[in-house]
Amino acid sequence: MSNSSQALSLLVPLDSFGNVLILLLNISLATAIVGLNTSVWLCILLNKALRRENRFMYMLSSCLSDICTGVSYFYVGVIDVNETFVSPTRTFHIVPTFLGLSFMAILAAQADRYHAVVSPLKYSQRMTRNRTLGVISAYWIYAFFIVAVSNMVTGSTARKITGYGVFIGNIFAVTIMIGLNIRLFIIARFQLDKEPPSEERESKRASVHLILVVAFLFLGAWLPLLFHVTVCNFTVCFTFRNEGTDPFRILPRINAALTPVMYIRGCTALKEMLLTQMSNSSQALALLVPLDSFGNVLILLLNISLATAIVGLNASVWLCILLNKALRRENRFMYMLSSCLSDICTGVSYFYVGVIDVNETFVSPTRTFHIVPTFLGLSFMAILAAQADRYHAVVSPLKYSQRMTRNRTLGVISAYWIYAFFIVAVSNMVTGSTARKITGYGVFIGNIFAVTIMIGLNIRLFIIARFQLDKEPPSEERESKRASVHLILVVAFLFLGAWLPLLFHVTVCNFTVCFTFRNEGTDPFRILPRINAALTPVMYIRGCTALKEMLLTQGRADITMT
Repeated sequence: MSNSSQALSLLVPLDSFGNVLILLLNISLATAIVGLNTSVWLCILLNKALRRENRFMYMLSSCLSDICTGVSYFYVGVIDVNETFVSPTRTFHIVPTFLGLSFMAILAAQADRYHAVVSPLKYSQRMTRNRTLGVISAYWIYAFFIVAVSNMVTGSTARKITGYGVFIGNIFAVTIMIGLNIRLFIIARFQLDKEPPSEERESKRASVHLILVVAFLFLGAWLPLLFHVTVCNFTVCFTFRNEGTDPFRILPRINAALTPVMYIRGCTALKEMLLTQMSNSSQALALLVPLDSFGNVLILLLNISLATAIVGLNASVWLCILLNKALRRENRFMYMLSSCLSDICTGVSYFYVGVIDVNETFVSPTRTFHIVPTFLGLSFMAILAAQADRYHAVVSPLKYSQRMTRNRTLGVISAYWIYAFFIVAVSNMVTGSTARKITGYGVFIGNIFAVTIMIGLNIRLFIIARFQLDKEPPSEERESKRASVHLILVVAFLFLGAWLPLLFHVTVCNFTVCFTFRNEGTDPFRILPRINAALTPVMYIRGCTALKEMLLTQGRADITMT
C-alpha cells in the first residue's frame, strides 16, 4: 500500500528549460488533438447531408477515437506513467486502444475509398449505410474485446496477444496504405488525364495528391511504433522512461492532430460548414452574471469554488482507488471509480456552464450538445447501480459472490456509459422536439429508479442491517457498523434531496410550459446535483476506513516531501 499510495509526479522534473518545454508541448498537443477533432466531429454530427455519405461515418469514428486519445494524453503525456503490463500507473490497455481504434478507422476508410473509386457500381450496391455502420461497430467491439481479454490473462499472454495483433497491423498498414493507395493514385491520374482542363479537374488533382500526403503521414507516424512494439514483444529492446517522452508513441498522437486538418483540407463541404459555424459563434461569451453587485460576484466565486471542489475531491478519491490494487479487487470500488470519473468531468465542465452565461436548451447556440448533462446522468446511474449492488451483496451474500464477478461488474459499468453516449448521439441526430421527448421519458424512468432504489431498497437494507446488529454483542466493531448503517440513510437522503427536484422539474418542463432560469449557473435545480457531486467523495471517505487511511497516508507523504 505504501508503494502504490505515493503521489504521482509530473512527466519530467521541471529543473531545466528543455523539460518545461517538453511538458508544455505535450499539453499543447493534447489540447490540439481534442480541439481539432471535436470541431470536425460536431460539424459532421450536426449535418444530415454529410452523415449520409459513408466516408463521413468513418471520419466520425476516427475523430471520436482521437478525442479519447487527446483526453487520455492529459494523463499519459503530462504525468510520469507507463503502460507496461505490470506498471501500477497503467490504464489497463484502454489508452493504447483509443490509438488502435484511430489506426483501424483510417485503414477502413482508405479501403472504403479504394473500393468506391475502383468499383463504384458494386460499391453502391454492397456498402449500404447499415453495412458501413456494421464495419465501424465491428472494429470498436473487437478493440474492447481485446482489452477485456488482455486484462483477464497473464502479462506474458497479453504481451503475445499484443505482439501478434501489431504484426497483423503492420501487414494491413503496408497493404492498404502503400499497395492500394498507389493503385488508387494511378487510376485517379489516368481518369484525370482524360478530362478537359478545368477548375474542377485541378480540384480533383489536388485531392489525388492529398491521398498521397495522408498515406505518407500515416505511415511515417505509425510504422515506427508498430515495428518497435513488435520487436519489444518478442525480444528485449530499449524502453523509454514514460509515455510522454517516448517518440514512437508521440508520433501517432501528432498524426491524431493532423488527421482532422487533412479532413478539412480535402473536403470542401466540411470546410464551408466549419467556417460558417465559426462565424455564427464568433460573438463573445459573457460571464454568468454581470459583476455589478456584491451578490453577483459572490455567486460567481461560489460556482468557481464548487467546480474546484468537485474536481479536487473526486480526483483524490479516484487516484487513491486507481493506485491501490487491493481496493480495485472489490466491486464497490469499481462503482466509486466510475462515479468519481463522471464527477470529475462534471466539475471540469462546470468551469464552462457554471462560470459563463450559457444554456443547455435544444436550440441554444452555447449548448454542449447534451454532453455536460450526460456527465451528471452518468454520476446518477453510477450511484443507483452501486446502491443496488450493495443491497444485493448484503441481502444475498452467497448468490452475490457467485453472480457478480469482476467482469460482470465491469460489464454493468460499461453498459450504462455506452447507453449514456448512445442517447447523446441519438439526441443530436433527431429534431429538437424528438430529443425533448427522449429526455422527458428518460428522466421519468430515472425518477422511478431513484425512488425504488434509494427509498425502497435502502429502507429494507437499513432494517436488515439493524436486525443483524441487534444480535451482535456490544463492541467497537458493532458501533462502527452502526455508524455505517446511519451513513446509508444520510447518503440516500442527500442523493434524493439533490436529484429529485431536478428530475421532477425536467419531466414537467419537457411535457408542459414552465419557468426557466437565465443560465445553467443560476439554476438551483442544476446546482443541487453539483453540490451532491462534491459531497459524494466525502461520503466515500467517511464510510470507508481503507480509503480514508490511504488518503491520509498519501497526504502525510506529500507533506513530508514538501
